Amino acid sequence: MQDNNEPMPPVALARPAGQKARTLAEDGRTLSPTMGDRVVDVKPDPPDLRDRFYVPALIDLKLKLDPPKRVEVLDQGQEGACTGFGLAAVINHLNGFRRQAGGEYLPRRVSPRMLYEMAKLHDEWEGEAYSGSSIRGALKGFFHNGVCGEDLAPYHPGATSWTLTKQQAEAARHVGLGAYFRLHPEIIDYHVALNEVRAIYCSARVHRGWEKPRDGRIVPSALQTGGHAFAIVGYDAEGFLIQNSWGDDWGGFEGRPGIAHWSYRDWAANVMDAWVLRLSVPTPKAFDLVKAAVAREAGVGGSGKASPPKRCEIVGHFANIDDAALVETGRYATPLESLTETAEFLARQGAQTTAARRTYDHILFYAHGGLNTQDDSARRIHAMKEVFKRNRIYPIHFMWGTGFTDELLDALAGAYRTSAERVGSFEEFRDRLFEKLARPIGRAVWRQMKEDARRSFLPGGGGYQVMQLFLGMNADLKKPFGIHLVGHSAGSILHGHLLDAIPSMKIKGPPVASLSLMAPACTTELFDNLIRPRIGKTSKADHVKKATVYRLIDSREEDDTVGPLYGRSLLYLVSSAFEDIVRPSMEVPAGQPLLGMEIFAGGTGQVSNLDEVYAGRQKKASDARTHGGFDNDRATMNHLLKTVLGKAFDQSNGFQPHEMEGY
Repeated sequence: MQDNNEPMPPVALARPAGQKARTLAEDGRTLSPTMGDRVVDVKPDPPDLRDRFYVPALIDLKLKLDPPKRVEVLDQGQEGACTGFGLAAVINHLNGFRRQAGGEYLPRRVSPRMLYEMAKLHDEWEGEAYSGSSIRGALKGFFHNGVCGEDLAPYHPGATSWTLTKQQAEAARHVGLGAYFRLHPEIIDYHVALNEVRAIYCSARVHRGWEKPRDGRIVPSALQTGGHAFAIVGYDAEGFLIQNSWGDDWGGFEGRPGIAHWSYRDWAANVMDAWVLRLSVPTPKAFDLVKAAVAREAGVGGSGKASPPKRCEIVGHFANIDDAALVETGRYATPLESLTETAEFLARQGAQTTAARRTYDHILFYAHGGLNTQDDSARRIHAMKEVFKRNRIYPIHFMWGTGFTDELLDALAGAYRTSAERVGSFEEFRDRLFEKLARPIGRAVWRQMKEDARRSFLPGGGGYQVMQLFLGMNADLKKPFGIHLVGHSAGSILHGHLLDAIPSMKIKGPPVASLSLMAPACTTELFDNLIRPRIGKTSKADHVKKATVYRLIDSREEDDTVGPLYGRSLLYLVSSAFEDIVRPSMEVPAGQPLLGMEIFAGGTGQVSNLDEVYAGRQKKASDARTHGGFDNDRATMNHLLKTVLGKAFDQSNGFQPHEMEGY
């Protein structure tokens, strides 16, 4: 997490302005049900084995529990935004108690609009251009983004587009979700939870009795109209007390505006889901310390990986591309509006006339390998960003190709089982047979991934939009940022097409200052066609002043494995099985020449301003042991840092041992 003294890069995370609204029918749902002029379209949370259930504590229970005398009654109007409003009511209750205990800086009312928009990024339905959401989606959105005060993100009825600003994102750090548990539909569980926490986030099927409670009591009715989300804030011997988001004129139980009595019988017949939650303690400066500790623990006794970061921890530092387009929904969404705000933030930085007022001198575009999972990519982004930033480098990572991982691993696992059954422990024969069996599906997946990389940088593609935005911004500065490209494995393919796309953008900016490719999985043909002609030239924006290729020495390539499946490196597997030229016989070490393999290095010839670094032979520059180990190797990453900066740097600002763990 960034230090509070530094501006947080802004981001827009909700529905892109001007996006055509999808109908609910197009999302597989019926048109929104209503009660009078109120939309009631909440759906039950689908079963999820990952849900953690609340376990009641052995505490004394009050015979009757009333809500505070003053509650913040909200009004959602005619929009189906009750998931945001119901959750806001719960958070307002919890913040009310924390404000009394010394948290006066916490907002009295949080933003239902932000909660609702974040819910639509995390619920079960595609897109965001619809009304309604699920309460699990709202909790996920809150967990990953926090929430700001209502004053910063007010609710405007009927608004069709909304973006999260820098100021809102910064404020949202202070109100976050700590723990949340699903409730079993047991009255005693609800009573204990209310005594312990004082509010429950709930959804239920609602009926005509909800429209106009009688003397503040919801009268049971068989005429159901839809689903609704709200807060439970108390109880008595006959039922629960709920706080709704239909304004002060609704409810009125015992003279309390916005509060109604919901009988236990009605609750039992119509409750859908309920969650109890605790807010986190605002500790933005300590978060990275916690992450580092988690990473070390995971490296010693666990999976070796920290938990994937929340989006708010890496926001502004990545562009998520899938099927050649920017990803606009989900946990790691990056609609174009978010990237535009980041570009505007950097433009303001670049306009500063003195180094003391300018935080960054360089922008680095990092393309991870195309067979990382989304969580793996997010971990790398989080682990690397602070090191780059303290060296005045602003990193932007391409999160791409993450959908291919499971598909390819399934294919490889099937090929491994068959090859092991046929040849047993004869490793060389098994690897050769494995290549043959993995080829049909593996080649199809690899080819599709390469095609996605190419399409990403056609006009209108996600990558094209990203680079056109940032290179255009940079070209307008009197003192432009240095532009740097880093690609690992298949990331080299992405950068080849990136460079090839720049001329069509008609941008007259500075050349790329450096290109660094670690274990590049691109073919030497792609390198010769798209990259080599640009190296050492400086007159155009697609030219590259200096390039570096990092390779394993061949003995390390041979000693590497693709998990337990294949007895050589991933590049050997790609070259011998996935590319178009296959290995013809056991006597030939590989098939398609790849830039990252030492056995094909002679094919690149002499290229001015191109350095070639061999891990295992030039250990001070790189000592990676495996294909995937370059970005976990301190020597490699600090050599990369020196290349980007163009000079030696204070080693205390470089990558430290603990910063190479957990991803």
